[in-house]
Amino acid sequence: GLVAEGTFEPAAKLRGRPLLRRLLRSTPEALRIEDRVIGGAGQEVRAQILCHPGARVRQAADGSVTLRRGSVAIRIESAQPISIEDARWQPDAGLEVATRRIVVHYGTAPCSGTIRMQNLVAHPTELLTLTAAPSH
Repeated sequence: GLVAEGTFEPAAKLRGRPLLRRLLRSTPEALRIEDRVIGGAGQEVRAQILCHPGARVRQAADGSVTLRRGSVAIRIESAQPISIEDARWQPDAGLEVATRRIVVHYGTAPCSGTIRMQNLVAHPTELLTLTAAPSH
């Protein structure tokens, strides 16, 4: 697994100068994103995940979201409300493609929230089993 942490000041000009502290914890099976917004003055805080235009996005009755593209399938869940919105993907200057965006609504600053992304594929095609070949 991997653990990484960083801070980002995306809205330094806003009242209360909100600061985002993000902690990522990954394993082969899942990714956990822990966000904490420090400061701020009641601004709405949303974590957004822009989806590839070829991905299929579905929301379940429990609020979780399943994202599928090719052989990849992940489940996205949070204790905070999740919604799906229309969005635009801009892979290159002057090019816009319709897609979807997954939005996790954390509340108002200061606040915190967590997103968990779980791999739903039992044996991802990216994992290869290597065997020793006899030498000649």
